[in-house]
Amino acid sequence: MREAARVPVPGGLAERILLRRRRAPSKWLRGLAAAAVLVLGLGLGLLYQLDRASEALARNMIVHVLGEPEVYGMGEEVAPARVMAALATVGSNPQGTIGRVTFLDNCKGLDPGGTHMLVHTAFGRAAVLLLPNIQRRRPARLSEHGMSAALVPAPHGVIAIVAESPETVARIESHLQRTLRLRT
Repeated sequence: MREAARVPVPGGLAERILLRRRRAPSKWLRGLAAAAVLVLGLGLGLLYQLDRASEALARNMIVHVLGEPEVYGMGEEVAPARVMAALATVGSNPQGTIGRVTFLDNCKGLDPGGTHMLVHTAFGRAAVLLLPNIQRRRPARLSEHGMSAALVPAPHGVIAIVAESPETVARIESHLQRTLRLRT
């Protein structure tokens, strides 16, 4: 039996076994890598869903504005105190004027505490919707049905800007960010 146990071992076998053991990840390390991939996948999926939700909200803003064409015919200027009170609902205290507001009313269909305004600026006119009960951390943009919309995060909610072109929306968004001191 002793003779049978004395099988010759190929040269370098011990080193190869030790080297392979060093190269092969442990079960713990493989589990950690799998967990990291899972968390990354979930995070990307969540971001995708948030982007889809923002896109849907921007689409709803466009549809809402298109559904109220009579607003564009309003010509009487709204009192600045009413405009300031509406802007306060999204946590804004303007440093200057946002423009001439010719329509301001509650926006019951989109957000129970929301406000729909029509704002005339040097860059054009836009529907500006103040949505204090909707939270978005990142801005979003969408063009559809011949209109463009931008969602701008505010301290307490979202400000949606809807106008006839992406350029007008971008200019009014920039103006509002300066005037309302918003950061995106």
